[in-house]
Amino acid sequence: KRSCLAAAILVAGCSGETPPAGQDALAANKEIVRNAEAAINAHDYDALARYYAEDFVRHSQATFGAEEIGRDEFVAMLDGFFTAFPDATQTTTKLVAEGDLVAFWGAFAGTQENAMPRFPATGRFMSSDYAGIHRIEDGKIVETWVTWDNLSMLRQLGLSPEPDAAANE
Repeated sequence: KRSCLAAAILVAGCSGETPPAGQDALAANKEIVRNAEAAINAHDYDALARYYAEDFVRHSQATFGAEEIGRDEFVAMLDGFFTAFPDATQTTTKLVAEGDLVAFWGAFAGTQENAMPRFPATGRFMSSDYAGIHRIEDGKIVETWVTWDNLSMLRQLGLSPEPDAAANE
């Protein structure tokens, strides 16, 4: 049955027919997210105005003091991340679009060469998965919910001790 389903999907995908209504919009929304990530990785903050609304809102309990911020504050936050991690990259590995939402899964990786607020520079490399959802309106990201594992990042940087196994027994 699986091979029949795969063949049906392959034939339908190769038929040259126009995608179902809405599929073009979903693909366009995913492309906005990909282009925004490319601009972020290139540190092309001016380009972010093409992908993020001016009144963009970012929600994240994982970012100290930046639970809801606008586009300008978001750009300043990114600049701070890239100052602390000059070689950092974001890599999105999964995008799923539905309606005006694009869910994403990816990884942030880099070497902490400079201090972050509350944390001294360590010179150590870290990588951490992140996940979230963007809401797209009129061709721009207007709202984002994002989360990641701060504890894992801090441990990789040597800024949070590993739990004492003896204390847990």
